[in-house]
Amino acid sequence: QQYICFKLGNFERYGLPYHAIKEVLLNVTPTPVPNTPAWIAGIINRHGLLLAILDLKPFFHITSESRDSRSHLIVVNTNGITCAILVDRIEGSDTYNPKNLEASLVADGAINPKYVIGLHQGLTAILNIEALIADLHFNQ
Repeated sequence: QQYICFKLGNFERYGLPYHAIKEVLLNVTPTPVPNTPAWIAGIINRHGLLLAILDLKPFFHITSESRDSRSHLIVVNTNGITCAILVDRIEGSDTYNPKNLEASLVADGAINPKYVIGLHQGLTAILNIEALIADLHFNQ
């Protein structure tokens, strides 16, 4: 299966399977929304639709230097919800075989294992975007 690879922070590499991706937007400035959780970076108007911009860094407890005001977004559609994921850098795309993925490591304070399908070549955590969006949507 194909996925797009991106970075959060300086070292964390993640992948999103193509089946959930609608488009990739570069150099977009989200509008901040007051009184929202830390993982909501703001909103954008895309083709007349307001999209919530999700910042997974606070959700995954990733710290890094401050982000540029113009961001890279991956627009996803899953569980009947369309939103965008804020990323630091798009690394490209690759393919993986679900049968060959390594199990993710479990550690205190780390990402919940249900959000990771597995590790591709030990470097890229392939995200279970369906589980992630479902939990973000219902844990507001």
